[in-house]
Amino acid sequence: MAVGPGNVVADPDARREPQNEPVSSTAPPLTSDQLAELARTVVRDALGTVAAVEAVDALQAGPDGGVVRLALRRSSSRLVLKLARLEGQPAIDLARTAAVMALAGGAGVPVPRVLSADATGRLGGWQHLLSEHVDGEVWREVRPLLTPDQRRAVHRQFASTLLALRSIGLPAFGELGRDGAPVPVSLPAALRERVRLRVRRPAARAVAEQLLERRAASLAAGSAPALCHDDLHHQNLVLRPGADGWRLVGVLDWDKAWAGPVESDLARLAFWDDMTGPGFWSAYRAAVPAVEGEEERWAVHQLLWCLEYDAPTPRHRADTAALCRRLGLAVPDGR
Repeated sequence: MAVGPGNVVADPDARREPQNEPVSSTAPPLTSDQLAELARTVVRDALGTVAAVEAVDALQAGPDGGVVRLALRRSSSRLVLKLARLEGQPAIDLARTAAVMALAGGAGVPVPRVLSADATGRLGGWQHLLSEHVDGEVWREVRPLLTPDQRRAVHRQFASTLLALRSIGLPAFGELGRDGAPVPVSLPAALRERVRLRVRRPAARAVAEQLLERRAASLAAGSAPALCHDDLHHQNLVLRPGADGWRLVGVLDWDKAWAGPVESDLARLAFWDDMTGPGFWSAYRAAVPAVEGEEERWAVHQLLWCLEYDAPTPRHRADTAALCRRLGLAVPDGR
């Protein structure tokens, strides 16, 4: 089986890609019994008493929430239930997530079908999002299996997805409401709010604020506001093999989506390992030619991601330091 360069880094800490998000709450995680009871309640409310949960498989679980895969009795279909604490708002609002997924799906982005969403906390203080399960494998698992030609074909699909998001023009920058419309603010104000919500470590937040003070206004030259996923990484893209090769069948995890500059998602894809390549760039540049100054703007978006994600790995620290130096900023203090 052919494996291309860049696909064989054995140590995940040496790769440039997101791993699991850090835990931010000191509350106890949900137990398996609590997950099962919440799942039964959500499914019953959404689908009626004829739908009975037969099995609950926890995919993620922590004090801030969880993601579980559900098997239903006398049904071959599976569902996915995401839970988040009500206190997670406004950073995570699962009713907003559902609205964003509808926007993206309307533009041709493959998203799971949402069956139920609630952000009122009526289930004991928990928000929920119930959707159909997308069968397939995430890009992290698929990419080592592919030949260079197969990778190019997949990368072309990634470009098509980004172009579809770019086509969802929005009237202003800002966080999105539960109707999928932005609460309009300037781009610098929108970025400052995202830093406030998502950059947790004080030293990293201070550098992010300084970065925006110097550079935020220049980012508006990059593009008009459009729907930005903000997390188009290796674990959130689901592929399935078919007669014509691997197909992108699901884009997951829309919780961080916002009305931002289209260069934001592009900058992250260009930065992360194995998310772009010749197939991606030929497809993307056929629709969107390169423009002056874009790579400098990409560096701002890339550093904002480094400061938000803030992983304590040697490569991530090196990436953060290199971007800080490039943009004339002090490197944030270590952990």
